[in-house]
Amino acid sequence: MLRDSAMETSRVEALGDLRVTAAGLLKLQIDEETGVRGYVIDRNGSFLQPYREAEARIGRVIRAEQSALNRMNAGGDDIALLHKAEAVHRDWLASVAGPSLSKGGTKRAKSLSYAGKNLMDQFRRLSARIDADLAVRRADAQGRAQRSLLRGVFLAIAALALAGALALMASARLRRAREELSRERAIGAVLQSAFMGSSEASAGIGFGSAYVSATEGAAVGGDFFDLHRIDERRQLLIVADVSGKGVEAAVSTALIKYAARTLAQTNSDPAEIARALNDVYRHERSEPGSFAVMFLGVLDIASHSVAFVNAGLASAYVVRGGEPSALDASGPAIGVMPDARYATQRIAFGAGDKLVLATDGMVEARAATGEFVGEERFESWLRDGKADAGAQAIVDGLISRLREFTGDQLSDDLAVIALAAA
Repeated sequence: MLRDSAMETSRVEALGDLRVTAAGLLKLQIDEETGVRGYVIDRNGSFLQPYREAEARIGRVIRAEQSALNRMNAGGDDIALLHKAEAVHRDWLASVAGPSLSKGGTKRAKSLSYAGKNLMDQFRRLSARIDADLAVRRADAQGRAQRSLLRGVFLAIAALALAGALALMASARLRRAREELSRERAIGAVLQSAFMGSSEASAGIGFGSAYVSATEGAAVGGDFFDLHRIDERRQLLIVADVSGKGVEAAVSTALIKYAARTLAQTNSDPAEIARALNDVYRHERSEPGSFAVMFLGVLDIASHSVAFVNAGLASAYVVRGGEPSALDASGPAIGVMPDARYATQRIAFGAGDKLVLATDGMVEARAATGEFVGEERFESWLRDGKADAGAQAIVDGLISRLREFTGDQLSDDLAVIALAAA
């Protein structure tokens, strides 16, 4: 019976892996769609990088998922759904992506956009059905594993001390709970990790980052950061919180990330990048009322300075001599109003200076008593940091203080980064 339990436990793990792979398919579809939509706007080839990378992988991932289901004898329903998803994807490539990327694609942009959204909605519904079915199968396998384990325990209980048997059962429950938490968080991480930039340091500037998800299951929040090398002299720096949750927030996150990267290739002024990004986002966003608060900066590697726009990110601080100073907003959130205007601000890094940026999951986190972290407490944490701490140590310290304050019970996603001058 314990052997049966081990077999079912292995099946639980395999089904969890299949859910992660299914979430990966959704991420690839989002990258394809975002790349084509961005390219249609201004025919800038930089938008096509995520499209081409996703197009090269999505067929292989679908076939790998189908093979894994066959090996597990998991039933034909999910395989049939994957075949349908693959057919929808081929239809999208032929009837939307191909014409959109052709020379005449701009003239047909609106009709192609409607057709594309219809097909992608079909793909997402199929993806949701696959995930839901795998979740049911996984729950069934988990129940069988638990029953087998309990039967084995009851048969052995005559030979075990009662305390030992209870300890065994408690340990099994704890292990299963930890596995469940790990699997569920992994599903969301597959999508969210795609929208995180690199964490490479520049000469004389250290970079630290953290993303903490408080979502459940496959839900994905819109918090993200990106540090993207524009050229040998400049790096794009973004910390943003897109409104909403789930797939639509993921689509908006991808659109903002790739649009900002593309716009920064031809414009070095953050105010102009933000203005153009606002226009693109209002035109292409999936939900009419969605918006994004964000810090958008361009780091000049040689001069150790950051030109930036703060479009509503509340927790944006420069720390000098251990004293944090808030960076004021210089324009509205992205997507809130048409023809929005932004003002570029600039900070220069001296030795020991730091830039710390966090989404509202930091200051709006609560203790068990209901008390918020709030701006004053967050600023005190910044003051308490060691003057010579590196950027990653600063971020790690803030996350540690946050977990201690909340009892490790976070109610919202959080993205935080720090830059520290040597």
